[in-house]
Amino acid sequence: MKEIIPLKLIIDLNEDGSFRDGILQYQIKDNGSMEKRRFYTIGIKNGIKIPDIQSILDDSKIHAAKAEKIITEEEL
Repeated sequence: MKEIIPLKLIIDLNEDGSFRDGILQYQIKDNGSMEKRRFYTIGIKNGIKIPDIQSILDDSKIHAAKAEKIITEEEL
């Protein structure tokens, strides 16, 4: 049985912070065995729901703003 093991989701953003494009880097486990040196990449632009990614981006920006003391919990 083959299984996708996701490693990295890399996204490219527009200047306004909205999703532009992205790729998924992954490995394949085949019958419990995985070749550690082999990595695969696939474009995800047509395979994902943009509102889902946008929600993650928005939450990430809020998290970064809190860490940088740009906004506080009270401002949310």
